[in-house]
Amino acid sequence: MSEVKSGWIQNLDDCPKQQWQALVKECGPFVQYDFLNIFEQSGCVGANTGWQVCHWLMWDNEQLVAAVPGYIKYHSFGEYVFDWGWADSYQRAGVAYYPKWISSVPFTPITDERLLMAANVDAERVWQRLEHDLLQLRDKYHFSGMHWLFTPAHWQASESLMKRCQIQYHWHNQNYHNFDDFLSRLTSRKRKMIRKERRAVADYGIEVERLSGETMSERHWQCLVKCYQQTYLEHSGHSGYLNEQWFALVRKQLSQQIMVVFASYEEQLIAASLFFKDKDTLYGRYWGSLAHAELLHFELCYYQGIDYCIEQQLRHFNAGAQGEHKLLRGFEPTYCYSYHRLEHPEFSNALAELLNQERAYMTEQYQQALNILPFKHVIDDLRS
Repeated sequence: MSEVKSGWIQNLDDCPKQQWQALVKECGPFVQYDFLNIFEQSGCVGANTGWQVCHWLMWDNEQLVAAVPGYIKYHSFGEYVFDWGWADSYQRAGVAYYPKWISSVPFTPITDERLLMAANVDAERVWQRLEHDLLQLRDKYHFSGMHWLFTPAHWQASESLMKRCQIQYHWHNQNYHNFDDFLSRLTSRKRKMIRKERRAVADYGIEVERLSGETMSERHWQCLVKCYQQTYLEHSGHSGYLNEQWFALVRKQLSQQIMVVFASYEEQLIAASLFFKDKDTLYGRYWGSLAHAELLHFELCYYQGIDYCIEQQLRHFNAGAQGEHKLLRGFEPTYCYSYHRLEHPEFSNALAELLNQERAYMTEQYQQALNILPFKHVIDDLRS
């Protein structure tokens, strides 16, 4: 006789790795057990971080049949689906916005599955169970709402959730033979711009190399951490969301999944850009520099990634959130989605209206992005 159980765990270690992995065989690298668990093992999430681990599991007898990576949040940092305005509205009304519950991968604005399910499971049954458990969790922690971030385009969400759209810029490999073949598809003006930008880095005397995680030396790993921390410190006033232990665990457990581009000047490492990869996609995640060199960011974060995708025959390159300047360099607009539920009825109604207006704005922004793509012949196809 089948016995179905479900509930919440506060450590991923409480879920058998093999069972979790059975649910994510077709997923990208960021919902894999080891990647999620490294955040917990390193202390980047958990106690005193504002990220209270709260994953959901559903069992049929002793078999894990569904799971959700989740967190109770006490702030909105590190999410990349910006709701600071919503929190401000709550505060002005004297209503608590935090805590809230989110399903997400910490500090990772990458679309992937959020409700992980075995192939033979009834999705409607899973949603019913999950919603029941979420309401119980809400009553326990008194959170303001539930948020599913960077969900797939095909996601079948509950009717109680409101859809939100954002735009990212992704590069797609059209079976290019090399970088010059890619450039040949661009307008003459944009070809010249990109060649000039790449040539400028070389003219500075900067050398660039790509290394796999497995071939990086201790010196390279130390540089990567230092670049990450220094750049965060300059731009945000803190040393970043990820600590040295996070990098050490990535090195130990996931080195085969990463590629890092390094820049050096007079044999001194001065910048680094960290990428993850799977069977068909390259993901640009973190960049940092110890010295200012104009256009170096474009070389390390974009052009080297494009080169790598062409060489390795990867189909897609997701270079991270935001950055409209990517459009002029061959990245195309791509919709990203999230789903939201606010428990306060007046705020929920206001959000529904806001999201309708925002979707119309995003549609306009998407069309404007298509208008400035640098490709010679495909723009009309993308518009159709």
